Amino acid sequence: MIQRLSLIGIALTAIVAAFLTGNYLLAQEIKIKTEDGIPVVYNPKEPVQIKGLPAKLTLREDLTIGKDTEDVNYMFSGLQHTQVDEEEYMYAADWKETQIKVYDKNGKHVRSFGRKGQGPGEIGLPFRMEIFQGNKIIVNDQTNAKFIFYSREGEFLKEIPMGKYRFLTRFKLDSEGYFYAISRTFDEAKITHELKKFSPAFDPLATFASFEDVRTPRVVRAFSPPLFIQMTRDESLVWLDPLNYELTLMNREGKALRRIIKDCDPVKITEAHEKRLIQQTFGDQGIRPGYKFEVPKHFPPARSFYVDDEDRIYVRTYDYVNREGDQLDRYDVFDPEGRYIVKFYHPRAETAQAFRKNKMYVRVEEEVYGVDLLRRYSLIWE
Repeated sequence: MIQRLSLIGIALTAIVAAFLTGNYLLAQEIKIKTEDGIPVVYNPKEPVQIKGLPAKLTLREDLTIGKDTEDVNYMFSGLQHTQVDEEEYMYAADWKETQIKVYDKNGKHVRSFGRKGQGPGEIGLPFRMEIFQGNKIIVNDQTNAKFIFYSREGEFLKEIPMGKYRFLTRFKLDSEGYFYAISRTFDEAKITHELKKFSPAFDPLATFASFEDVRTPRVVRAFSPPLFIQMTRDESLVWLDPLNYELTLMNREGKALRRIIKDCDPVKITEAHEKRLIQQTFGDQGIRPGYKFEVPKHFPPARSFYVDDEDRIYVRTYDYVNREGDQLDRYDVFDPEGRYIVKFYHPRAETAQAFRKNKMYVRVEEEVYGVDLLRRYSLIWE
């Protein structure tokens, strides 16, 4: 009798396991629906193996610039941003030295250009850079509220004033010189974030997306969700909804072409996280008297995202794992169709800057190594 009950128990366990496994696999399907005339790709929480596509991605470090050297050309005082052109030349903006340092694909320093100032071609703060028409460099100088155009050789080409749209967080240019930028405008009651299209002279032409963030006197919020924008090979735009895990692919006129949605579990903000957020916001002195610091229960669904030269999308999330005392952030990778195919984890102290020709370029934060580093990884697909 006991043996029979055991066999029944095993059978029931097998049936339940099969049922749960079947439901799990069903839940992990990618679903594509047409809504409002455009395809919407619904992705599950975990990657889905698709025939003919890689199911695993590993990273192998192959270059580091800025460590263990006495040559100032290979050192960074304050690495702000990095971009990579079609021939894999690396452009590193140093905000403390107010210079752009250029390295070839082997990591050899080939030149530096730029100097601090307010005159033509001079830089106040090299906040962000973009590559234009293959090998021209555009620097977003927030201090002087202008875009500065340089050749790869560092020759000053022209400047474009930003006017009242000086508070940009991201920008892209198409081959015709039109700007697509995330602007922020402020009044006493709110901050307005907008994805706008600008003419080559940086005159506003259209607004593609926007949202408002309420401002309250003496209240500081831990997160002010920004918009993010990237551009594909055919110069379509991709923008990330700051409040939901949702990406929208649109043409240069703002017409939606595809939406990509991913299911995810919210990441709880722990007491340790909150202490770190306070330190990052207010410094060692803590929350200032008379101020309130608002911290939500959960992190935003995504931290940032990138598009490589094959139109794969890499989303950096706030989800993480701890390994050997290191905190690793989860990156979700989508194929050009918007299907979730791979995930990988990478140290939080290393901030992705660009993905190009199966390589990942990161900025390594000073607090870890004592100096800023530019590091490159080879992406190995399996």
